[in-house]
Amino acid sequence: MSLPHITLVRWHGTGAGVQYGVECRDFNPDGRWEVVGHLVLMPEVQIYRFHPTAVWRKKHVLPPHLYGLEQQERVGEIRCVYRGHRFGAWAEAVHQCAIALMRERRYPERLPYRWDVLWSDERQPV
Repeated sequence: MSLPHITLVRWHGTGAGVQYGVECRDFNPDGRWEVVGHLVLMPEVQIYRFHPTAVWRKKHVLPPHLYGLEQQERVGEIRCVYRGHRFGAWAEAVHQCAIALMRERRYPERLPYRWDVLWSDERQPV
């Protein structure tokens, strides 16, 4: 499987939180970028909220918060609450971006998902 195509585009930013639109080109046949949700980062308390659009829900994509859970808890919740949801790569990408942004306390205008940058041992800036 190839990497998911996710880009975060900053909509708003204040001291209390930063809001990003989550764009993806994998959910439509012509490959155009479309908003599939929005992400609200609350760096002071190190949490985020993800609000999916209808296309995200229709495709049965898992919610990103699951990737902040320990594996056993994540698997249990998927089996009980998210049975029939098949897609996790996009959710994991959103989770990783959210965590990396808050960890680095940098909020660029655009952030394309790149595993090598977000999770390198050298903690390269995002």
